[in-house]
Amino acid sequence: MINLCALRQLIMDLHQVEDHLKVDVGVTFNEAAILCAIDTGYTEPAAIAKQMNLSPSRTSRLLTSVEAKKLINRKNSRVDKRVVHISLSQRGQKVLEELHACDAQFPAYIEEAILKGMENADEQ
Repeated sequence: MINLCALRQLIMDLHQVEDHLKVDVGVTFNEAAILCAIDTGYTEPAAIAKQMNLSPSRTSRLLTSVEAKKLINRKNSRVDKRVVHISLSQRGQKVLEELHACDAQFPAYIEEAILKGMENADEQ
């Protein structure tokens, strides 16, 4: 059985880290995740939505948000005008570097879970 109180604490702790990101870097978790997805090769909105497990409409709103912050570029395909390719702008690349260098402090239990998840991913 899941401990709902512990889950609530996790959500509150993640909100505190997100608040730190907003102040220090100027992006939310989801906006940061969009930048990471693009940086790892997801360049079309549908692929980004699938990778992040978001609806197409939510992904569209997030892309609009990061585009308004001038963190991405959108470009229609020359072959099929219905296809849009997304890339990081220079500013988006800089923000991504800031995210990697950010000193947001996660509670120890979250850092341990992240490290364990990274170890598991490396094993696969």
